[in-house]
Amino acid sequence: MGKHGKNILLTIVIGSVIFLIGNIFYNDFRFNSPQEFLYSFGMYQLYSFVLGFSNMYFFTWMEGLNWKPNDKIKRIFLGLLGSVAITLLGLFLLRLMTALAIEQIPFDRFIQNETWGNYSFGLWITLTLVIFFHVFYFYNKF
Repeated sequence: MGKHGKNILLTIVIGSVIFLIGNIFYNDFRFNSPQEFLYSFGMYQLYSFVLGFSNMYFFTWMEGLNWKPNDKIKRIFLGLLGSVAITLLGLFLLRLMTALAIEQIPFDRFIQNETWGNYSFGLWITLTLVIFFHVFYFYNKF
């Protein structure tokens, strides 16, 4: 399996684990129909794919930069800062697309109803994964 295939598989596994975590904390696995279950699972996979691959490409780009040996802290800080920005932008665009295209919510109502709570779970999960991958990456580098 090639690198992209492994990344897709990893993203599906991560999306499935996040689906389980999200439903344990927020939904108690209560679905009114199989279609509702599949829609929810599909949305978790969509978010996982978009956020996962955007962060993977960001870190691949970061890795390609010419870092000096004493830039480790700077690289970690910029990596976390960039990941937060990419994740928040990705969450906003995914939520906007879902609201406008799928749920048929007007833009002004979408903006009025946006709260920090709509972003905190996705950001928390992404930061947890980014920190884990940073530790794994730097551990394997030495």
